[in-house]
Amino acid sequence: MIILTERIFTVPNYIKKRIMYMELTKNELQFMAVLWQVGKPLTGAEVLENSVEKSWKDKSLHIMLNRLLQKKAIAEHGFIKDGKKISRTFVPTITREDYYKSVFAGHDSKDLVMLFSAIMRDRSDLDSDTAKKLDGITREWMEK
Repeated sequence: MIILTERIFTVPNYIKKRIMYMELTKNELQFMAVLWQVGKPLTGAEVLENSVEKSWKDKSLHIMLNRLLQKKAIAEHGFIKDGKKISRTFVPTITREDYYKSVFAGHDSKDLVMLFSAIMRDRSDLDSDTAKKLDGITREWMEK
């Protein structure tokens, strides 16, 4: 594999402002989760290879890439030549933490308490380790 070009991508301020109001679908979030988890520029095929639990079909990859590019959730990073094929690589333009922070940015504290309560009550996969982590985060915030 040969890397043809590699660009360092900085997100302009006007894009950062638009990102704050971005809404991603379940499938787009699954795609983004792969980019966030791997932490390096990936081609579409590499995203497919690293997608363990996905609800979208492989054929819809290009549609999803174009939607995420339009929403400015991802950016083209460069190109990779693999044999005769040249593929674009992509990087997320927002971190996972910043995305979720933006989702709840417009809500007041009462909404967040109700949301947190509903999640804790309705999720059967939450365990005591998760509860301890959440408790630690809350305590750390209170000490500030």
